[in-house]
Amino acid sequence: MFVVQGKSQTVSIELDQPVTIAGVRIMFQGGFVGNRCRIEVERSPAQQEAAAGVSPSGESSLASSASASEQPGLANDASTGSTTARKYDVLCTIYPEDNNTLQEFPFPSSQEVQRMRFVFEASTDFFGRVTVYRLELLQATC
Repeated sequence: MFVVQGKSQTVSIELDQPVTIAGVRIMFQGGFVGNRCRIEVERSPAQQEAAAGVSPSGESSLASSASASEQPGLANDASTGSTTARKYDVLCTIYPEDNNTLQEFPFPSSQEVQRMRFVFEASTDFFGRVTVYRLELLQATC
């Protein structure tokens, strides 16, 4: 169970290895529902290099483009103690109903992810609290 409170709350997930997922199931406590949730996935290293204008050979181009939807997070590298920015892309936005049933949300397309986050932008609770009882990632089938 996750209980968060405030303006915008985030639940981050990091998997041991990349997995192709097709959607999510989520159950809230009624009255404490994140009724607008932005689902974001971390860019793969190749996508991050492309966005930064770095070629596969490691050469940087002068032109650099950044997606307006990227939301940097911070990651600590335990081996060096440095902090790096993680780049996330918005996969979709879901709008759960205010009840305590298990709700399913298929993604627009299957995504291979290792890190993702759920950003609850709004809550049915007056104080902005969100209570998640269950969160399942739906693995894509072949």
